[in-house]
Amino acid sequence: MDKKEGAYIFLAILAMTLILSFRQLIKETLTIHLFLIYLLVSVIIILTYTLAKKITAKILDLKIKHKPWMLNRFLLTEWAHFKKPLAIGLILPLLLSILSNGLFKVLILLEFDIEKTPSRVVKKYGSRRYSNIMDWDYSLIIFYGMLSLIILSLISNIFNNDFANILSWYSILYAMWNLLPLISPEGNKMFFGSRPLTIFSWVLLLITLSAVIIF
Repeated sequence: MDKKEGAYIFLAILAMTLILSFRQLIKETLTIHLFLIYLLVSVIIILTYTLAKKITAKILDLKIKHKPWMLNRFLLTEWAHFKKPLAIGLILPLLLSILSNGLFKVLILLEFDIEKTPSRVVKKYGSRRYSNIMDWDYSLIIFYGMLSLIILSLISNIFNNDFANILSWYSILYAMWNLLPLISPEGNKMFFGSRPLTIFSWVLLLITLSAVIIF
């Protein structure tokens, strides 16, 4: 992880902390203790998600770098591109939270670029050599990132305290936001990379969400 990527992750953690705590802030019910809980929850969720994706990429002989959620076009047509992508991942979620008085918590903050490592170029997969980056690679990386948050949510749900309950709930919420097709860049990559895996992921998420609500 280079300094630039580390700075983006740090800013995403701060943005998520503000998004989670903004409702209590405007109601003047935010305590230092609760703010620190939201901060720690944001740190754990974002680091778990990003590290799980990095580990998966490394297994696939790939390298990923995180950056803010970028907006490349303002319409779905081919010509409707911005000259320079807008880094909305650290601005739009905060703005929506402010405009909704903290009720609308959009947790799409980061996306990633991917590149091949030298070992992938020379490695054979079965009887063939697949050195190009495939859509399936994106899907697998995002899937295991999502799976790490499901595991985090289920483990947290075992413990009956405020911190664990908040961590369990927002782990699932973060995963669901980032798996939304047509909205989240990672959700798009996974959907167009493997629709069956996307459907399977949403089934897992909904089952986990149900378990968190019930238990």
